[in-house]
Amino acid sequence: MRHLLSLSALLLLAACAKPADTDSADTSAQDTADDTGSEDTGSAAQGQIVISELVAKNDSLETDENGDNDDWLVLENVGDAEVSLEGWSLTDDYEVEEPWPVPSGQSLAPGATLRIWCDDEPEQGDLHANFKLSGDGETVHILDADGAIIQALEFPALEADQKYVRDANGNYAIE
Repeated sequence: MRHLLSLSALLLLAACAKPADTDSADTSAQDTADDTGSEDTGSAAQGQIVISELVAKNDSLETDENGDNDDWLVLENVGDAEVSLEGWSLTDDYEVEEPWPVPSGQSLAPGATLRIWCDDEPEQGDLHANFKLSGDGETVHILDADGAIIQALEFPALEADQKYVRDANGNYAIE
């Protein structure tokens, strides 16, 4: 009887450890990829910070505080808890470059966003990263304070003024 009970407990544990259904809208503890190869690894433990939008060839959409049409990305907290971004960083060249640190004191409440100008001009202000986005497509990484990858978003080639946007289900598309 003890062996049967132990076997039942093991089967129950194995069932609970099975990977989550990737068709689910909840991407909090799983990797999801759409047909463009984008990977969204937002973690529930991290409050679900994701890149919700980016523009890699900004010709006329938005201007920064200096009047420049620079590329940008938007971080969004899609979770239910406020997240401190203290010690977090971003990079488009994870294996080579030193990641750009998110400015001290930044946090995101649930539903809040933060625009980062990806213009390789950090001298222009706190929210100007030390890298540019490639219009030919590339991967952008969000790293937490421990250096763990929170999201590795691979985006496709984009034309001038096209946005790469995340919908409410965690899927990305060109707009």
